[in-house]
Amino acid sequence: MHAQADFFVTRTITGRVKRWSGGDMVSRQVGIASLLRAERKFKRVKGYREIPKLIAALGQKNLDRKEVAA
Repeated sequence: MHAQADFFVTRTITGRVKRWSGGDMVSRQVGIASLLRAERKFKRVKGYREIPKLIAALGQKNLDRKEVAA
């Protein structure tokens, strides 16, 4: 999802707030609410189930490089 869409969701949510009190808490609640709403439209990364294998392989490659450098 693009940042513009996230901002649109935030504007939609903040537009419904009638009384602003305690700005810090309101900011957090609006941020969380907008991200949770936007999350529904996020796309899943193709191959996401393979990410742990990729991380392990990259970690092993890093270890191999350190051994060669030593």
